[in-house]
Amino acid sequence: MKSMFTVFIVEDEQLIRDGMLKLVEWQQLGFEVVGQAADGELAWPMIQELQPDIVITDIRMPFMDGLSLSRIIKQHYPKTKIIILSGYDEFEYAQKAINIGVEHYVLKPITKAQLTDLLVRIREEKVKMVEQEASLALLHQEAFNQKRRLFFEQLLIDSREVLDLIEQANHLKLDLLKDHYKLLLIMIQPKDPGFLADFSWKIIERIRGEMIEKLTTIPGLFEYKSSNELTVFLLAADEEIQERAFEAEFKILSFFEQEYDDLVFLIGTTNSFNRLSEVSEYYNIGRNRLLEQWWRIKTNQINYSYNPPRINSVLKIEKQGEIVRELRAIETHKETFSHGKKLGEELDHELDFLSFEKIPVEWTDSKVLTDFILDGRIEDIPSFIERILSDVSETQWQSQAFVQYMFLSSYMALQVFIQALDRDLNKDLDQAIKLPVAFEQEPSKQLLESYLEEALGNVLVAHRQKTKSRYYNVIKEASAYIYEHFGDVDLRLNDIADSVNISPAHFTTIFSQETGKTVTEFITEVRMGEARILLRTTNQTHYEIALAVGYRDVSYFSRLFKRHHNVSPGKYRKGVI
Repeated sequence: MKSMFTVFIVEDEQLIRDGMLKLVEWQQLGFEVVGQAADGELAWPMIQELQPDIVITDIRMPFMDGLSLSRIIKQHYPKTKIIILSGYDEFEYAQKAINIGVEHYVLKPITKAQLTDLLVRIREEKVKMVEQEASLALLHQEAFNQKRRLFFEQLLIDSREVLDLIEQANHLKLDLLKDHYKLLLIMIQPKDPGFLADFSWKIIERIRGEMIEKLTTIPGLFEYKSSNELTVFLLAADEEIQERAFEAEFKILSFFEQEYDDLVFLIGTTNSFNRLSEVSEYYNIGRNRLLEQWWRIKTNQINYSYNPPRINSVLKIEKQGEIVRELRAIETHKETFSHGKKLGEELDHELDFLSFEKIPVEWTDSKVLTDFILDGRIEDIPSFIERILSDVSETQWQSQAFVQYMFLSSYMALQVFIQALDRDLNKDLDQAIKLPVAFEQEPSKQLLESYLEEALGNVLVAHRQKTKSRYYNVIKEASAYIYEHFGDVDLRLNDIADSVNISPAHFTTIFSQETGKTVTEFITEVRMGEARILLRTTNQTHYEIALAVGYRDVSYFSRLFKRHHNVSPGKYRKGVI
């Protein structure tokens, strides 16, 4: 918030200018007079340079009068407040001044009390305007950040057309069109399970916040927190930047380990890949590999000799069919498989621990689960579970670590769906998909089937209640398109229908059925809502606001506004409602 508002005085009589400087205690009122001029022609270049908050100007002056100066100020700096000083015989200019957008028209001579009262009111108006603009800017930024989060969430769970990805990325000011991509996955867990019951997650969340703050300063690195357990970064850059980025990441994580030796830090990095459309495929491989590693640690299949500040485990995840290989560990950190071979001794040896590479592809692909929730039925849940578990062998079911891995993998897939497609469901469904306590002590196929049946049923029902229709995503995407383009005076029904790949006739039918409004009614509501904001938070003319919300004809805009709000734009701006 500004501590001082600036004032510029324009008056052709030096004596009056000097008198105004002494008339009130400017600084005590929160103002600073930054300049003065004898006429509008001399004042304009100085105003351009100083950009004062308030201009006090006489109405009659040589070369350029107060009205002409006010008009040009409002054209270039609509937020500048203008006070016009006028004699009694010049009052016919008042209407012209109001039409220009001048806020205050005062008859000379102005007294100390009048000027003080006027300045106090203007200061209150300016403070309120600054607060409104800050609040509005925050809302716009939050909406923009939300769109970015949704974009990355969709990028992780669904393969999409590259042109669509690039177009959305450009719209969100994301420079993602690069030659190389890489994913970094980070998991932070308490070493001691009992520690979890206290305050470990608060610490972990704080660590993750610091880590994200430091890492996202690296050019081309974009963060997305997919769940409480996992943080994902996408690096879109050239090879040299990638190497520098991962060096920085290791240093940062080493620092965190040195500070918090009760926690386990796991890092998974994918190989470089060249197609943005492959992000979801690499994410699924990396996520499942990292979960496997964590459960091997948790079930003592890997023994740790903890020695801060070294990283507990750094995995490089390589896409080679269904086989995932361990490629490196950090320096001399001790990691030992249960059969006694040190991690790193056989980097090219394909892992065969519990046949994790033989887990059905459907199980490791969260899109399979997402597709079922979107299109499946409650009565289909048992057969769906049977199908995705059909390729798991009896030997695998006998392994506690394997079954625990399956539990956590299913839980995280459900989390991805809730956060990516139905963020509002997250709060309601946290408990509904919570893992049963017994999955750590007595994991079994029967318990997993029971958990999946209940969790899938809860999510399916909640999603159906929220969407109520198979056209939910169509309406959601079309509404988003309208919100992005409502200011286009040439916005057409065909454009909106094309954005969701539906014929205009079919689109108008389903839009009306699903929303209870016509497309035109919805667009008008959006435009009127934006107009209300502009009327209350800017000094733009009615014509400028009409154009900003998609109307060339200001008279038509005014009639629509009054029809929707039962008050004219002018009265609404004055606070009638």
